[in-house]
Amino acid sequence: MIQTALKTDVKNLCDNIVRLLIGKTSSGEDGYSGWGKDTSHRKQSETLGIFENTWTANGGPFHWRLSKAERQALDVRTSKIVWPHYVEPLYYRGVSFWKKPSRMWKSRRKYRLLLFVLPVLLRDQLPRVRKAIVLLASALRRLDGQAYSYERAKSLGILPGSRAINREELDSIHRDLVISLVLIEGCFPVGHLIPSTHHVVHYVEYTKTHGILRSYWMMAFERYNKYIKNLVKDMYQAEVHLSGKVTMDSACYYDLLTKNQVSFTANGLHTCVLTFACSKQYATVEDLDDVIRLGGNVSDQEDLTVYTIAKILGKHFVAGEWDRDTDSRCGSVITCVVNGRSLYAHVVRFLKSDVPGDSCPGYASVRWFSEPTYDNCLCPKVTLNGSDIEDEVGSNVVRITQIDPSQVAVERVGDGSFYMIRDSGTDTRRK
Repeated sequence: MIQTALKTDVKNLCDNIVRLLIGKTSSGEDGYSGWGKDTSHRKQSETLGIFENTWTANGGPFHWRLSKAERQALDVRTSKIVWPHYVEPLYYRGVSFWKKPSRMWKSRRKYRLLLFVLPVLLRDQLPRVRKAIVLLASALRRLDGQAYSYERAKSLGILPGSRAINREELDSIHRDLVISLVLIEGCFPVGHLIPSTHHVVHYVEYTKTHGILRSYWMMAFERYNKYIKNLVKDMYQAEVHLSGKVTMDSACYYDLLTKNQVSFTANGLHTCVLTFACSKQYATVEDLDDVIRLGGNVSDQEDLTVYTIAKILGKHFVAGEWDRDTDSRCGSVITCVVNGRSLYAHVVRFLKSDVPGDSCPGYASVRWFSEPTYDNCLCPKVTLNGSDIEDEVGSNVVRITQIDPSQVAVERVGDGSFYMIRDSGTDTRRK
């Protein structure tokens, strides 16, 4: 039971926390206008003898509650996040979940929000609450396993595309989970937290006996059941409708993929593949020199073909989107481990050698960001000035097998810096 409940526990905990952060809003505002638990929380605090300033007689503000101005500021921050492809945004149609909580109604959105987005958005808000959330998110992300690049996975002897966790870290993860749970109970009215939050203390125990808990998730199965259900238009002839719709759906999808030159592979989640060759772009002399430096079997620019899309262990990346005028999507930002720590870059173009015998599935011509600095362990901040990284690495080209299978959302800050929000694993940092 505990193994498959992790997703549900995180979803419920995220919903609990966001409700407490926003609280009651006036009837004319978006949010939780029907919220009516503040009075009971004041009485509960008085009964337990805690948070004295919030007692009914004192009527002070809750230290876990965001003010209206803070919510508006966080809504603006969320609006500045540029999301990668196939990742659902938490801001659309002019508002985010800070104003319309329905923006996070799906389980996977709440999971992404609690573990990846909130630690970045709350970087300078509610210090005690932020500390608890960051510690919990960090522990859960480590427990979910690291997302290694193809080359790193091969060197570790694990199947590329799989998550992996170091058994020696499990005890420290358990300690962090327990401490984070204590901090959460100390930050919020304990009566508001649902009892299933206690499951957190058992996660490491079940990881030791069953492996990474994400393997037991039913999320994809449940979502596909809904998709199948929507294919049936006549409940009195469900089997006939389903058979016809599935056949038509499969044929249309196959036709779409073949027309778009997509490479078919039985191991798409475990390989790195480039698709959509671009005949109007060409590799530069600098690209050629860097590919040769990496051991590529090429001698001329014509030996390299430019590609637009890379499927890296199942993750979707698109080259050349960083400098686009639109802020809707950006699939160009990557992260990889170089000299013992995670670095970030955006891809200008993907390259592949046409010379027979070159075993590398492809290369990425990149522009490095600066060395990350961290407001907290889950909040990397970079700038566009990556000259020091370029000098250290000595190349603006990396093999796509060096790229971590982690898509990156980017919060654009007005001072020319950017916060990186990866969707899996954690940054590798030098000790």
